[in-house]
Amino acid sequence: FELFFRVKSFRMTLIRRGKDPIEMDAKSSRLTNDMKRAIRGAGPGSKVYFEYIKATGPDGTTRKLSSVNFVLQ
Repeated sequence: FELFFRVKSFRMTLIRRGKDPIEMDAKSSRLTNDMKRAIRGAGPGSKVYFEYIKATGPDGTTRKLSSVNFVLQ
């Protein structure tokens, strides 16, 4: 069976080689313009973490979802 969740908020952490991590919060399911700019400016090997994902399920309750992580190529 399939369950669909509607994302309400999340935190993105960007880790670039030799630089301090950047943390940004979104209050919706979309990347903010600042998040998009940071990802565009990150080089290959940078790591992007989406954490503290809060979403509403089909039953109407809000819960935390598992983190999602990427390495940029």
